[in-house]
Amino acid sequence: VLGSELEDGTAVYLMVKPIPRWRILVAKMAVAAALTVALVLPATVATALLTTGRGGLTPSEALAYALAVSAGGAAYACAFVTLSAFTGRALILGLCYILIWEGILAGLLEGTRLLSIRQATLGLAASVTGATGRPPPLDVSVAVVILVVVVVGAIVLGTHRMSRFEIRGTD
Repeated sequence: VLGSELEDGTAVYLMVKPIPRWRILVAKMAVAAALTVALVLPATVATALLTTGRGGLTPSEALAYALAVSAGGAAYACAFVTLSAFTGRALILGLCYILIWEGILAGLLEGTRLLSIRQATLGLAASVTGATGRPPPLDVSVAVVILVVVVVGAIVLGTHRMSRFEIRGTD
């Protein structure tokens, strides 16, 4: 979201305007989160509704699950927008995070669940649907705190990075 703009110099046109940099970052995060929710919500509801007759979720549980998954997707979007403020290779680093940390370590090592957006999302989803998994997901209060910390932390770190960005003149 930001990495390519910062690398190719087109962010200069946005940065020279008298707009606080945190607003630029939050606007980009809001768009990324909204697009994530727009893609995830219908797919999750449709998938959950297709499995309702086979011991799956009820329609109200499917909607609650979709909202929990959307909250997790929005947290991922905010984290990765901030990551893009630090590097132009945010997609590669984000995929590594998801595959290695979320996919392998957070599922195997119980202590790393507190540092996992996926585990927080699963905990939130389990609380709204009443489902349990192995290992048991995080408590709903812990899951909500983790997701809020990710979003707020992403805003703080991203704002800090954006405020340190210098606009250089041409040589």
